[in-house]
Amino acid sequence: MSSTRETEAITHPSRTYEHMLWEFEIAYPFLRLGELLFADDAVWNSVFDDFARQGGTPEARILHGVGVLRKNGA
Repeated sequence: MSSTRETEAITHPSRTYEHMLWEFEIAYPFLRLGELLFADDAVWNSVFDDFARQGGTPEARILHGVGVLRKNGA
């Protein structure tokens, strides 16, 4: 990812815990406060829940297999 702030969406083709965690850790800092991170196939492993807890976003949810969390100021 470049340092530009124009990123609208990022897709992640992997389903392994390690790779998904890496993708979340790379993408999350580029989100502005209040923007959303979506993760397809969030039920394949516990990485989405783990990342949300670690990042202080307890309102994160998995809906129909898609993880959704909002970046907050914590």
